Amino acid sequence: MRIALVQTGDIKDADARQAASEALTATLAGQHVDLVVWGESSVGVDLTSHPDALARLSELSRRVGADLLVNVDAPAPGGGIHKSSVLVGSEGVSGSYRKTRLVPFGEYVPLRPLLGWITRHSKAAGEDRQRGTGPVVLRADGLAIGPLISYETTFSDLARREAVLGADLLAYQSATSSFQGSWAQPQLAAQPAVRAVEAGRPAVHAGLSGDTTVFDARGHLLVWRGSDFRGVVVVSVARQSRVTPYQRLGDWVPILAFVVLGGAIAVSRLRARDTLRG
Repeated sequence: MRIALVQTGDIKDADARQAASEALTATLAGQHVDLVVWGESSVGVDLTSHPDALARLSELSRRVGADLLVNVDAPAPGGGIHKSSVLVGSEGVSGSYRKTRLVPFGEYVPLRPLLGWITRHSKAAGEDRQRGTGPVVLRADGLAIGPLISYETTFSDLARREAVLGADLLAYQSATSSFQGSWAQPQLAAQPAVRAVEAGRPAVHAGLSGDTTVFDARGHLLVWRGSDFRGVVVVSVARQSRVTPYQRLGDWVPILAFVVLGGAIAVSRLRARDTLRG
């Protein structure tokens, strides 16, 4: 698989941000890539209600010769805002995924009637984003893509479910402008390595303004571009898949680990108490 990842940097204006992604993607014409991945919030309008924006992306896909996995953060026609990974080809939208695990206070405010006042004194979400129903697999010319978004890199079960659904590739999209220059950006970009090993699938991470990374199915680093990078990186990724112990057993693996840890702590405390009594 030849995967291209686009990193524009932190651009506040949504139109300028999308234009920058389009300009960088246009440079891929003739490079024979299979998929182009943009960062989180790379598109600031709902594509179903903005046919001009969709037509522009479809034409860009045709010129490049590959589907575009973009990310939409915009109000939907029926109301509500979803963070969505949207696969756009030369014929239009072929599928989408809505973010399932939202960031507390960043994308929604828990118990908003009680805690909503926090938005007046912080950058907490002024309007709650809506949750999706769970992982899906998007297909682009025989390539099965498991899209996940930003904070979802920290959840093992989501990557496992993508593998079970038949994904060839885990594709993460993020935007970490609020953590610009901090340790949080490389930490987030490294998480897909763990998910790749757990799920037995290669993983790519396209950072809009953070670090961009690519790992093979065994977690080996193939590409790392820091937060100061601006441009497109193209990488060849082996289409590998394997059934891992975690994929077979699921969450019993971490549950068993916590049970063993809890048992060890309990035994050590009992021994310490017996020692004090003696």
